[in-house]
Amino acid sequence: MVVKCLSNSGDAFVKATLGKRGGTQSMVLPLKVNGIYTVYGQILSEGIMEYLILGEENYPSWYPVELFEIIDDRIYFDWMFNYRGRDGISAVWGYEELVRDEEYIYNLEDREKMAIQIFLDRKKEIDEANEW
Repeated sequence: MVVKCLSNSGDAFVKATLGKRGGTQSMVLPLKVNGIYTVYGQILSEGIMEYLILGEENYPSWYPVELFEIIDDRIYFDWMFNYRGRDGISAVWGYEELVRDEEYIYNLEDREKMAIQIFLDRKKEIDEANEW
């Protein structure tokens, strides 16, 4: 899936996202307005849908869907899905480690070296498979 960034500031968050995700309306996220990004995973957590994107800070991070417009709705053929229903995470879509390893999401958020390397490996596979 490919998305276009419509906004990189907290003022674009819906009220529920701003309250649950933290931050302020004046915060600026490391995304380029009108930038085009590949989605490497999706999560539904505490009622908030987010995309896993490699932003301008060059680290994979979760960003609320309301910041984006979908410009190509095809997803990677090897994606998986899991309903978790615990730890605030309802559902996860994406590559194997993201979906099957319950600790991986937290390791990725903590920027642990092994989790980042797995992300980069999966990113390469997804980018090569989705050269459209």
